[in-house]
Order: sequence, then C-alpha cells, then structure tokens
Amino acid sequence: ALLVLPLKDALAVLGYCRTWLETDTIASTMTELICRVVMFLVRLHHGQVIAGGDRMLISSVQDLLAKRLQDSHDIVGFNLAALRFWSGELAEQNYMPFQEAAKEVNKRSKKMKKRQAPL
Repeated sequence: ALLVLPLKDALAVLGYCRTWLETDTIASTMTELICRVVMFLVRLHHGQVIAGGDRMLISSVQDLLAKRLQDSHDIVGFNLAALRFWSGELAEQNYMPFQEAAKEVNKRSKKMKKRQAPL
C-alpha cells in the first residue's frame, strides 16, 4: 500500500510517524515498524523530497528515529548482558537446561557442513 502513495500522502504519513515517535508509549513498542515505513518512503520518494524542500520534516524524523533506535539498542544491550551473566551463573552451577538441544544443533550443523564440503 505504501508503494502507490503519492508524494503528498507519503509526506502526511511521515508527519504521522514523527507524531508517533514523539509519543513515548507508541514509539517504544513500534520503533522498528516506524523505521521501516520511514526508510521505505524516503527511498521511494527521495528525489522528490530533496527537490521539494521538505527537508525539515525528514530531518526531524531522522533525529527522532536516531534517539528511539539508540534507546532500543541500549535496552537490547542491557538484556543481552543480563542473559550472558545469567548463563555464566548457571554454568558455574553446572546447570545446563538446554544441553540436549545444543547437542542436537551441533549435530545438525556438522551434517550440513559435511553436505556442503567440496568433493
């Protein structure tokens, strides 16, 4: 549906995206989707946006997206660090709840490597 939007409507969608990014509750859950929509529309209408002079809208959306994506990156990094810490704690206690699954994954990857090995 985004592919057939004319420039005027695409700019309206970008305005909505800016509004959504300014709202904390919506932006925290929909950052990835908003980013994909914005990137698609900017790529699709790049020449017209640059020539048309709506750079202020694009730059404000860019600044908001950068802030929201950095917040998401920080959250993911924090959660990943916590999971690594928890994994280390469990390894110290010799508790391996997914040991069988890990062995199965290793077996499958070895089989795939053997299939892909040159003759």
